[in-house]
Amino acid sequence: MSGHSHWAGIKHKKAVQDAKRAQIFTKLGRAITITARLGGGNPDFNPNLRLAIEKAKELNMPKDRIENSIKKGLGELEGNRLEEVQYEGLGPAGIMLIISVITDNKNRTVSEIRRILEDYGGKLANGGISWNFRRAGLIEIFPSIEKREEAIGWAIENGADDVTEKTDGSIVIISNLDNLNNLKEKLSSFNIRESGVSYVPQNPISLSAKQKEQYDKLIETLTDHPDVQEVFDNTSNG
Repeated sequence: MSGHSHWAGIKHKKAVQDAKRAQIFTKLGRAITITARLGGGNPDFNPNLRLAIEKAKELNMPKDRIENSIKKGLGELEGNRLEEVQYEGLGPAGIMLIISVITDNKNRTVSEIRRILEDYGGKLANGGISWNFRRAGLIEIFPSIEKREEAIGWAIENGADDVTEKTDGSIVIISNLDNLNNLKEKLSSFNIRESGVSYVPQNPISLSAKQKEQYDKLIETLTDHPDVQEVFDNTSNG
C-alpha cells in the first residue's frame, strides 16, 4: 500500500512554522465547516466532523476557532460559501492524482491547480483516474520498537485489510470504512500519527530518482496551495 494522503507530511514538516500553522488552521477550519454543514454540528452523530476535529486538535488549533468553524457550517456565523471539490490529474511519469480542495471560488481554484500541474509536466484529467483507487480507512501509527509486533497483531486481529511497515518506523493500516473507528480505538495506545478516509491505489507505480525529484516538487507546491486539503496518488515510493 502506498500513495495515501499527503496530510501527514504537511503536519510534521510545517506545524512548527507560524505562518504555515496559520494556513493549516484555515484549511482545518474549512474542513470542519464543510462537514458540519453536511452532517450536523454534533461530532457524536457526525463521524466525519469528529475526524476533522481530532485532526485540528492534533495541531493544537484553538478551541474557539474549532467552535466558530462549526457555527459557520451551521449558518450561525457569517462566512464565505465554501464548496468541496475533487480534481483528477496526471503528474510526471503518468502519476495519477486525486486532489481534494475546499474553495470559495471554483473557477479561480481550478485555474491555479491546472497551472501547478502543467508547471511540473502534468495536467488536469477529465475523468479516468478514480477507477484506480478505492475509498478506505487509513491509520498511521508510530509504535515503539518493542510494541511493533504487538501493534501489527492488534491490527490484523481487529480486521485490518492491509498492514505496511514504512522505512521511517511507522506502520500504515488500511481498513474498510465501517471498521475505521473500531480500529482506531483498538490502536489508540500505539501513537496514532494520522487517521481518516483515504484513496488507496489499486495499481501503484514506482518512480526513478529523477522522476521522484520532480514529483516531490509537485506535491509540495500542491499541498502549499491554500485551497488544497489533501492529495492522493498511486506511487509506491511517494
